[in-house]
Amino acid sequence: MDYMPSLLLLALADLVIITVTTVGYGDISPVDNVGRICILVVLLPLFLIVPREVGKLTDLMDKVSQFARPYEDVRTPHVIITGDIGFSVALSFLREFFHADHGEQ
Repeated sequence: MDYMPSLLLLALADLVIITVTTVGYGDISPVDNVGRICILVVLLPLFLIVPREVGKLTDLMDKVSQFARPYEDVRTPHVIITGDIGFSVALSFLREFFHADHGEQ
């Protein structure tokens, strides 16, 4: 009777980890404790590694500017500038707008 709490704990850990990682079991599932331990040994590191790597990927995606690509709207081949701008601001805008880094205009 001493072995029951440890088996119950393993079954509960198995249930929680399978549920939290949303793996679930379809038609194939481990039938003994060795199988459950093997699945837990595989899933626990993945449960820690995948979120960390997704976070790194998200950080990389945030570093790419949404303005780093050429403007491609063929419906409106013109630009409208509004506001109260002076000559130096307009000149600065035109230099940036027609800069060679932005592709063919």
